[in-house]
Order: sequence, then structure tokens, then C-alpha cells
Amino acid sequence: MSLFLEELIHPDQACAVPGRKITDSLLLIRDTICLARDRNFRLVVLNLDFEKAFDRVSHQYLFQEREPVSPVHGLAFGEPSTVWCNVNHPTLTNRLREMSWMVAHEILPVRSVMHSRGMAANSTCPRPGCGAPETMRHLLWECSAAVDQWAKAGSLKFPCLPAREVLTAQLILYGVSQKQDCSRDFSKQWLTLAAIKDAIWTSRNLLVRRHMQIPPVAVIQMAAATIKSATRHAQDTATKKNRLCAHSDEGAGATRERSKQRRPDSPGGLL
Repeated sequence: MSLFLEELIHPDQACAVPGRKITDSLLLIRDTICLARDRNFRLVVLNLDFEKAFDRVSHQYLFQEREPVSPVHGLAFGEPSTVWCNVNHPTLTNRLREMSWMVAHEILPVRSVMHSRGMAANSTCPRPGCGAPETMRHLLWECSAAVDQWAKAGSLKFPCLPAREVLTAQLILYGVSQKQDCSRDFSKQWLTLAAIKDAIWTSRNLLVRRHMQIPPVAVIQMAAATIKSATRHAQDTATKKNRLCAHSDEGAGATRERSKQRRPDSPGGLL
């Protein structure tokens, strides 16, 4: 590798590129892998050992120039910090957090995003008879398929969701509304919204890659299964934490009991 490694890695590998963010490197890797898969050509990914790499980053400059909170361009009201708290909400699984992160950054790989990067032939929505540009908002809210999906996934199927007339794009995409609910009901509601969005995205990918038309009822079932799995995972995690806490309390109690058995005048002797 020493013969061509200098051609692959810039000598000043940590230098800043104007207009780019640190997270852009993840997007470039993902886009490159997707391009290699779509164009069917071989790709080699090098995993560098950053522990042995030279750090040439000016951390003082990063602290001065970094933004306290990244903006959310599609946010109509509310604070971006609320959106990022929802992205990392503890009730979400890693998969749902990843999708919420891409939605907040507006980088979900829909056709409009891929077409702007030269990785899709057009930006048209793949749904039959639609013809509109497939943006992130269109996929999850404006498309007729999404409208039908949210109409069927109402309060009758998921009691924690409000009626279709009350649902808004801001609530579905970012988890914010004019009346923000910080109670346990919002946790259930946000998990349900994230699961439905993930199911819509999965059904869309099945349509594009395998030409499979997924009915709305099946999409609801996929979302319900995701919610059930996430709830079970949260319960198992809570049970493990309780067991660890109980085990720690038992160990601390045994230590206190042994300390009580020691003579006051002889720290090393036992009664």
C-alpha cells in the first residue's frame, strides 16, 4: 500500500474544506457505497487507525467556529435544540434515530437528493401516477401514498396519535408542535411517528428496488412490529439496569455490615 497510499490520502488529511461539515464525510462514504452498488463496480474501503494518525486539527479554532446548535432548515417554528433532542430521544432505537437524524438534516437519500448529486437519472417520485419531485417532505407527508398512509394510521390504529386533521408536517417530521407535550404520552407518540416514517421509507425502497407494491395495511403492520420491538428492547434494558443497581446495593450493604462488625478501638479486628 505504500506505493499508492500517498495518492489516496492528502498529506494534510485533517485540513478543513470550505463549506463542508464534519458530518459530510459520512455522507460521502454512504453516497460512494451506494454509487458502487448501483453502477456495479468494485470498491475498496480503507479503515484507517485514527489512534495512530497525526492530529493536525486546531481545536481552539473548532471551538471558536463551531455552531452551538445546527439549524434545521425545514423547521417552521420552535427551537432547533428541541428537534435534536427528539432525534436522540431515548425511546427510539438506533435505526429510528438514524432516520430522524437524516430527516432533520434533509439528507434522506430520496431521488431529489440523489439526482442533485448525479446519482439518480431523475428526481421524480417512484409512486405510480405521482410525477412530483421526490423530496423528503413529499415522501413522508405530501405524496398521495403518504396521505393515505397517515389517514389509515390514525387514532383507531394507534391511540397515542391525534386525528388526521390535527397531524402536521412539523409534528411528523420533527416532533414539534405549537403545544409541545413533554409527558410520557409524547414518548409513545414520537416512537409511533418514527416507526411509521421508517415503514413508509421501507415500503418505498421495496417499490424502487424490487418493484413491490406494499399496501397501507402492511405498512401499518410493519410500524406496529417496530414499536413492539423497540418497547421490548427498552423494557429489557430497564430490567438489566435494575438488576445491576440491585446487585450494587447488595454489595454496598455487605460492605457496611462488615464495617459494623469491626471493633471501634481495633480497626483491623472483628468481634
